[in-house]
Amino acid sequence: MASIERAVAGRMFLTPVGDRNVRSAATIGGPGQNTPARSDSVRDPGAYAGVMATPLNEALKPWYGFNGPSEPIELFHDEIGGHGSADCQGTVAFSFSRRPVIEWEVSVPDFKAARKGSLDLTLHRPDGPMPLIGRASGTQCGSSNGSEFGSRHSNLTRIIAHWFNLPDWWCRELISETPDNPDSAYDGRWSFQASSWTITFDKRRDLDEVLKQAKRSNLYVMTHVMELRRTDGKEFSAEDADHVLDALHVGMSFAIGRWAAPLLPVGFSHDGSVAWEEWLPLHLDTADSVTPGWWYQNDLNSLEEVLRLTIEKFADPIICARLGFQMKFSILSAGYHGFVESRVINGTAGLEHMQWQHLVLGKILTEKQYKGRDLWNGRHLVAADRLRMTLDAAQISYDVDFSIMPEIHNFIRRDANAKDGADVVTRIRNRLVHPKAGQEIVYDQPGLLVEVWALARHFLALLVLHSLGFTGKYRDLRKFQGWYGETEKVPWA
Repeated sequence: MASIERAVAGRMFLTPVGDRNVRSAATIGGPGQNTPARSDSVRDPGAYAGVMATPLNEALKPWYGFNGPSEPIELFHDEIGGHGSADCQGTVAFSFSRRPVIEWEVSVPDFKAARKGSLDLTLHRPDGPMPLIGRASGTQCGSSNGSEFGSRHSNLTRIIAHWFNLPDWWCRELISETPDNPDSAYDGRWSFQASSWTITFDKRRDLDEVLKQAKRSNLYVMTHVMELRRTDGKEFSAEDADHVLDALHVGMSFAIGRWAAPLLPVGFSHDGSVAWEEWLPLHLDTADSVTPGWWYQNDLNSLEEVLRLTIEKFADPIICARLGFQMKFSILSAGYHGFVESRVINGTAGLEHMQWQHLVLGKILTEKQYKGRDLWNGRHLVAADRLRMTLDAAQISYDVDFSIMPEIHNFIRRDANAKDGADVVTRIRNRLVHPKAGQEIVYDQPGLLVEVWALARHFLALLVLHSLGFTGKYRDLRKFQGWYGETEKVPWA
């Protein structure tokens, strides 16, 4: 599974979320927000009295055990070669102390190895040697960008992946770590089919407690185990499943509005042995108290639909490259991390990509008409015109509702050149990226910049959903107040 490159905001962005000149995005969905009550995932066993005629499903077991919040996961502990003149005992672990990174350590120091730029290490596993390209950060330790065990063409019957920092959703099936004991049952399984695949998510039994810990301190924790199989039971290869794992990584992150990741996928052959394994430090954000994306975390029908559509689209490499790019910009713009300016710019960059795709690649405009050099219907188009044409095609409104966006509404009342949300988003973006004068238009009106960010991420999320062919429900990302679980059908449905 290819690593996904992430855009990084430059140091030019000066306004932190909590700046007094903008409404703090950190408070959105935070303390005091109206959120519906929910029951704990582990119910009273007596509630299952009429269900136990059907045997319980056994919970999926992670190949690497569940960790506590930000605890490292040991991947290997045995002899390592390639560090010094002789093999020595060593350890490889997935560390989460600062960010997700693969770290190694050996028992014998070697000063020559410490001076090398990279090391070709060999992990002597019981099931065969595994190469690991490492970087030394001392005489006995270092890090790695990852490795792969086995062949991507090996025949597999299933893949187990370890999901980190997914939210706690309401599940549809009962599972148990000890199926013979009805008292151990809990709501833990969600499964669905997409294309020719059956995908099963099992959450850990203590998920509620570990998520509380992770959210309090912005940590990383394994929350779910996922199993991937062919629906017809036939064998497949890691290469066959590559686009599915990528689609799940990007699609799930797009839905929740921050990066969650299926780390450490392990492929098993028909006899239950490990035939393939991949260690990669994929993009992963810390756990948030509230997911900032368009998806309400207990609407599994909408999540199933968007993941199924993403898997179908990612099967085509050309569509995957285009759509994946747009979805990543939506993820970057949706969350509460970083400066508001960077979120506005990421969101509008995604919008411009969508406009080019729809208007130029869709043969509605020529390149010169798109750039305003040639006339279209007797006039030169500007940025807001192109955005309106793209939003109109998806039946997405760009009118400004005072009850939702009071600062944008007040901005339009004072500025004769701005008439709707498309005007305001493009003008504020252009003033941030191409400042020809002072930045008073951006910063003099408290709360304006945050509302522009919210409107840009709202436009982009809806356009991506429209591009996918999604017809379910979504949360309105313009809104800063109200019930967290308030959803509505997409406007084109």
